Amino acid sequence: MLAIALTVTLSAVAVVASMRQLQTAIDARARSLEVIRALDDFRTSMLDQETGLRGYLVTGQESSLEPYREGAAAFERAVATLRGRLAADPRQSELFAPAETAARRWRENIGVKFADAGADPVRKAQAAEIESSGEGKRLFDAFSEKLSAIEASENLNLDAQSEAVNVAARRSSASPAPSSRSPSAPRSRSPSAGRSSIR
Repeated sequence: MLAIALTVTLSAVAVVASMRQLQTAIDARARSLEVIRALDDFRTSMLDQETGLRGYLVTGQESSLEPYREGAAAFERAVATLRGRLAADPRQSELFAPAETAARRWRENIGVKFADAGADPVRKAQAAEIESSGEGKRLFDAFSEKLSAIEASENLNLDAQSEAVNVAARRSSASPAPSSRSPSAPRSRSPSAGRSSIR
């Protein structure tokens, strides 16, 4: 009887441990999904700013800058979210830092100069000169390259966490967890090929 009781106790302990491992894996996967969504918001905020500037150059109307202004606000929100999400991951924080730096360099040297040019003919001419020089494209491409690096890294994290969930589920004799590659689980996007830009 003692042996049976001991076996039951050990089995119960093993089940509890397995369930804890499963929950840990699920939490880690959820965190990766949150980071990927925030990275997507980060990229979208930059593309919105670019769209607003492009529209402004074409129309000359202040109202065309609305996507730029909305994108600028969304940019700061996305940066704050990512800093919080990545605070506990030094490696990912290290990858994100140059992406943020590159984005701010584009904003300071292209975005702000274009948006603030207004009706001033001298400043508008300077902005047009920057555009024709290709400086905007170089800076935006630098941002995209840095962001793609952390996106690729986080997608690898997500794949690893998804596998960990499945392994933990099998060990706990639970049903395998749904794959993170469902339609509701986004993978970070890369820039659209051939997209024109203020770059």
